[in-house]
Amino acid sequence: MPRLRTRRFPIRPAASATMPQRVRTLGPDGTRTIAAGDLFRGYFETALAPGELITHIELPVLPERCGAAFAELTRRADDFASVAAAAAMTLSADGICSDARLAVAAVAHRPLDVSGGIATLIGGRPTDASIATAARAMAADVEITLTAHGSREYQRRMLEVFAGRALRAALARAGGSDARSAA
Repeated sequence: MPRLRTRRFPIRPAASATMPQRVRTLGPDGTRTIAAGDLFRGYFETALAPGELITHIELPVLPERCGAAFAELTRRADDFASVAAAAAMTLSADGICSDARLAVAAVAHRPLDVSGGIATLIGGRPTDASIATAARAMAADVEITLTAHGSREYQRRMLEVFAGRALRAALARAGGSDARSAA
């Protein structure tokens, strides 16, 4: 049976697309800094040059009332995900969403920053209904690469479900009150 795993905010390819993380590298040509979202180019492919190693991962300090979460669908523990979503949400003191970010993985050749697809959450008070609507709209717009994990329709539906779960968990961790089903 598929499992839902939510994590605080692991350093994973999808998570790197939701926050302004950077990696510093050292190689034969010296040091350089790469935006974490640009590090991953495809399955098992990175922007690292031959002989180059990652020496540092720079993580931003999250603002107050910012929550982040990761949710993935796997068939077995520690298996590759069929669908994965990393979300981050920041709320003002009165519960209004001031920033919402979402990245998805395992549905394309590289993690995708789909924050634009959930922009409707910004400026309002996120609810289960508004999150479900945003997740549905985002999933409808993602160009899914066909894999052995199921049909495009199945992956699109699971993307909607797991993006919604990650967003609700991020909302709850940010201090939002209408996230009953957050994991």
